Amino acid sequence: MSLIITIGCPGSGKSTWADKHLTDDWLRLERDRFREALWGSRRAYHDSPMPRGVRSNVIMHTMLSAMRNWPTQNWAVTDTGLAYAAVQPFINYATQMRQEDKLMIFARKPEFLLTCNRVRPHAH
Repeated sequence: MSLIITIGCPGSGKSTWADKHLTDDWLRLERDRFREALWGSRRAYHDSPMPRGVRSNVIMHTMLSAMRNWPTQNWAVTDTGLAYAAVQPFINYATQMRQEDKLMIFARKPEFLLTCNRVRPHAH
């Protein structure tokens, strides 16, 4: 039982790693999936007249609620950038639940990222 947080630029391999290594007993938390589920699309989320901070809080609390209700207490936040504020609530919850947390940093050279992001299905 633990929390894994992947950190890295778009195209650095976070989702690819998660696809290969996380089994069905892991709850995979990705902000974009929650944005799509709650607003219909990433574009609708970003175009919403609701203040950005309120939208972010809705996403954060929905993700934390999912963590609280996941039976195995294996959680993976797989879409994060480098902002500690974005992952701090997840770390705090895992600590409160006395679960181990791991940060996985995906560092890539800029040339690699440029190549990967040219062929991604949506702009980043």
